[in-house]
Amino acid sequence: MLTNIRRCAGIALACAGLFGCGDSVPTSGLPEGACSNPLSAPVLTLVDSVILAENDTLFLGSPAATFTLDVAGQYFIPDRGNNRVLQYSAAGAMVRTFGRQGSGPGEFRGLGNAVMVTMGRVWQDDYARKRINLFDTSGSFVEAVPYQGRLSGLKAAGSSAWAGLLDASRSLGVAEIDANNPADSLAASMVSLPLAYSRFPMLSYWDHTSVLVTGDTLVIAFGGVEYLVRYQRSGTPIDTVWVPTCRRQGSPEEIVAQAFGSMPRNAEEQARVAEMQLKISGLMGSWRLSDGRILVWYQDPSQDSSGVFLSRAFLSVLSPDLQRACVDAQVYGPGSGKAVLAVHNDQVHLLDQVVLHRESKSVVQTVIRKYSIDTDQCRWLGTSAPRSPPGMR
Repeated sequence: MLTNIRRCAGIALACAGLFGCGDSVPTSGLPEGACSNPLSAPVLTLVDSVILAENDTLFLGSPAATFTLDVAGQYFIPDRGNNRVLQYSAAGAMVRTFGRQGSGPGEFRGLGNAVMVTMGRVWQDDYARKRINLFDTSGSFVEAVPYQGRLSGLKAAGSSAWAGLLDASRSLGVAEIDANNPADSLAASMVSLPLAYSRFPMLSYWDHTSVLVTGDTLVIAFGGVEYLVRYQRSGTPIDTVWVPTCRRQGSPEEIVAQAFGSMPRNAEEQARVAEMQLKISGLMGSWRLSDGRILVWYQDPSQDSSGVFLSRAFLSVLSPDLQRACVDAQVYGPGSGKAVLAVHNDQVHLLDQVVLHRESKSVVQTVIRKYSIDTDQCRWLGTSAPRSPPGMR
């Protein structure tokens, strides 16, 4: 069971070297003019838009930061405002809901961001009760899998689910769960987080840790920072992958320190922290494409002149060996305060909520825009870091 993760852990690594002082990170800069060249970014092309059917009782009150699709292209979207998951067909028709507000079997007290569909099961995090609720595809509750810490990621890989669990010791529990026997079968290891998470404690509240499996290695994208880390399955770090910054804001260490260094103690500090968090680009997730490349997503929040949040995300594609990157294609959802993304069949699905003015009232309409990703003409850049990542000097 996930509650056993600390007892089952293979090793908790200090990672002196890669995660301690003295380890060097390549510091070669970007080629001159690289970022001004439009071909340094992937080309995103809008190929379709799907309007979701909603009514007064079945609507997306507050979609989570990520959602997922099944093999048929159906959408499974966590609605944190109503503590349920909504399933829509590929054409946008309402199919069913999973769960509801409550503390009973299959109910949620605090719906999390993590949702997954695999092996005939729909998995959804309930962070308030520290459990993953599993449903069958008809909407019936099957079982709950408890965990310790904070679940910050959930990915399917074959017949397994890979969970990222943050704990108070600043370690990440990487748990492989047998999708056929989720409560009875668990292989786990502990990996040390980048030192940025220790130096800037509030980074752990970013709540997005994406674990991808590549053969015998794990590629982990840590929420809120600029880089990915590759590990052996035992938890031993192999190397760090810094994605070049071209068009996104990046995450300067001095701003990360102000935004995530300590918990704000009053309203004034809270306002300052919120302002600083608008000045960085935090890594939000990663997906594996069909040819082995990895797509990474950075949230780049900003505000217009009236103070309205703008929904901007920057997408970069890494080569299978993680040595090259085509970086910073912007995708924009004008109606949402933050980008809400999924990747399926090598297409990006962006969820946006726009306000329509109809006669005497205004209504919110949810639309999912699909984009193809083209890197055929891309000017690929090396993934060596122009400077050391925060906390890894």
